[in-house]
Amino acid sequence: MNAGSGLEGVSVLPAMNERQKVSEIPTTNNQLNGRSPKAPIRSGQRFEMLNNFVDVTMRGLTPRQRAVWMCLYRDSRDGIAKTAQTYIAERCGLQRPTVSTTIGELEDLGLVETIHRGGLNRGISNYRVHAMIPGD
Repeated sequence: MNAGSGLEGVSVLPAMNERQKVSEIPTTNNQLNGRSPKAPIRSGQRFEMLNNFVDVTMRGLTPRQRAVWMCLYRDSRDGIAKTAQTYIAERCGLQRPTVSTTIGELEDLGLVETIHRGGLNRGISNYRVHAMIPGD
């Protein structure tokens, strides 16, 4: 049993002065093992984003806008969703042209930004997902 933990097999976090210094946090691509140097969105931030969407934004959207946003949110890593509109349509029970129209509506609202528009010979689409309409 760890001294001071009170529970067998449970360790106690080190004191603040023993934790990793900011200068030791990886900052180069080599140190990050190929990940983007942008700080990843932590799970707490993902829950905060989802809570903001549900508490503030969702009530003003149509059911199909909600469904498409949720698919994009679910697919997002570090705030970016990389997915095909055909795949979104499949999961939401919509037609692909309807998904395209809906993504346009979400863009107009400021909830989605198209970073890269995919297609035949252009790869997969990339979208930045936002939880709240600007100004809310």
